[in-house]
Amino acid sequence: MVFELEKMLGAALAGGRSSRMGSDKAIVELAGRTLVQGAVEKLEENFSEVVVVSTQRWARLPADVEIVPDLKPGLGPLGGIASALARGEGRAVFILACDLPFVPSELIQLLIETKKAASSDSPHLAVVPRWQGEVEPLCGVYNSEILPTVKRALAEGTYGVQELLRTVPVKVVEVAASLSFAHPNIFMNLNRPEDLQRASELVTKRRESR
Repeated sequence: MVFELEKMLGAALAGGRSSRMGSDKAIVELAGRTLVQGAVEKLEENFSEVVVVSTQRWARLPADVEIVPDLKPGLGPLGGIASALARGEGRAVFILACDLPFVPSELIQLLIETKKAASSDSPHLAVVPRWQGEVEPLCGVYNSEILPTVKRALAEGTYGVQELLRTVPVKVVEVAASLSFAHPNIFMNLNRPEDLQRASELVTKRRESR
C-alpha cells in the first residue's frame, strides 16, 4: 500500500564511513540483495517517491532512485536527516537507515498511520518507535519544519539524533511484543562483520522454518 500523507518522501540513509564493518555496509549483501537495495525496496512498498542519502550511486540501485548528497559530509546520521529534510521541500520525510534490515513494512505503516492520526491539539514534529525501552530514531517520520533546528544543532556540534529528539515535539510509538509483526531482532543494527554473520544466520533459519 502506498501512502500519500502530504506526498511523504521515503529516504534511505546510506552514508557513513562504515569503519566498524571494514567495507561500505550499504553494499554488503544480505539475503541476495545489498542493504541499501533492501531499504529502498521496503520504502518503495510504502511511498511513491524514494531517495537515497549518500555520497555515491551503486550499480544495483534502480536508475530512477535519486541520490541525495549530504549537505555537508561527515556529520553522521543527523547530517543525513538534514539532507533528506532539505530534499523533502516542506513535506514530511520517512527516514530509514539501511543497516536496519529487519524493520517490517507493517511498522512503517503503523508510524505513518500514527502521523496521519495527529490532531491540531496534539502536534508532533517527529514520530519514532520504542522497542523494549529504547527509542529507534533512524526509523521514523520527521516534519521538514524541524530542518532549521537540525541545522542549528549541527552548527553547534551536536550530532546525536537522540539529542535532537529532546528539543522537538515527538510522538513515541510503543512497539509491543504482542504485535503480529514484532520479533526480537526487529531493530537489529548491522555495524560489524559479526552482526552481518548473525543476520545471515537468522535469514537462513527463517527460510528453513517455512
